[in-house]
Amino acid sequence: MTFALALALAQTALGELSWQTLEAGQLGTWYATASAPVMSGSAPLSVFVSKDAANWCQARMSEFGASVPKRDKPGKPDTLALHGVMSVYDDKAVSMVYDATETRGGQVTKRLLPLTYGMTSSGPKRLVLKDILSKDVTPNLVFDHVIGDKLDPQIRDQVRKEAWADSFVITPSALSWIIHGKVVKVPIEDLERFVDKRGPLASFWPQPIRPVTVRGQAVWTVRESIPLNAMLEVSLLLNRDDTPDVALGVSNFVVTYPPTSFDAIFQLNEAADDDRFYLDVRVVADGKTLYRNRNPVRVPVDGWQTRHIIQLEPER
Repeated sequence: MTFALALALAQTALGELSWQTLEAGQLGTWYATASAPVMSGSAPLSVFVSKDAANWCQARMSEFGASVPKRDKPGKPDTLALHGVMSVYDDKAVSMVYDATETRGGQVTKRLLPLTYGMTSSGPKRLVLKDILSKDVTPNLVFDHVIGDKLDPQIRDQVRKEAWADSFVITPSALSWIIHGKVVKVPIEDLERFVDKRGPLASFWPQPIRPVTVRGQAVWTVRESIPLNAMLEVSLLLNRDDTPDVALGVSNFVVTYPPTSFDAIFQLNEAADDDRFYLDVRVVADGKTLYRNRNPVRVPVDGWQTRHIIQLEPER
């Protein structure tokens, strides 16, 4: 049983990835080893994953040791090897799968054990399926529509009653569940209608895009000549309570003697209830800002269909 994954590790806020070897055991009775991820970054997700994954490995090794029968005298130890492979290493999500190999009395068994982490509204956590679903979607609804048909009919009803939902690993194109030793792969697009697209795995789901037009007229008092290469730069900013402002797009227009009119078109994703949009308008030349609007200009999510006047002031 294999689970092949390919991962190109990019430089992210999580830092560089390495693996530490953990060991536990009792001489002549049992021995366990595990590879735990270590991330050099200071981002909350990297700190949490490094600690939680190590604790998880330690717990699996302790469980294995507790399951080994006591012996009257030492002999060949039962063994457990946990080998981790990373499938997603992203600023917003980390996912890995462990190949667990147990040897007991010469009998070898293998299992796949996934771990998936992400950022939620309350901070980093080990994700369960409910964390990524829309509020009105249950795990069993996902099972009935995209999981059940991929299973042997003889075990389908049994699996539906079991704790199958949280045993998943992410790859860039799919979510895969480990069910009764079988890898059940579901493409991202098949899950799109069930998930919270603003949840912990938001970056994995296709986002609906729509054009928004902002019609305005920039007005300012000319106090000095404006270079011939000056441009009117119009930016749409997204403001949320918990994050810095994000520029969603920039449009540039040739400056005429004030006023200068503009029709700026921006491509927006679906907006949340707490999203606020503001317009930043400025006259720039040679990399310098000459005039800009000092008072924030709130823009509705549907843009402006009539032309709004925006007063610019000299840059100090």
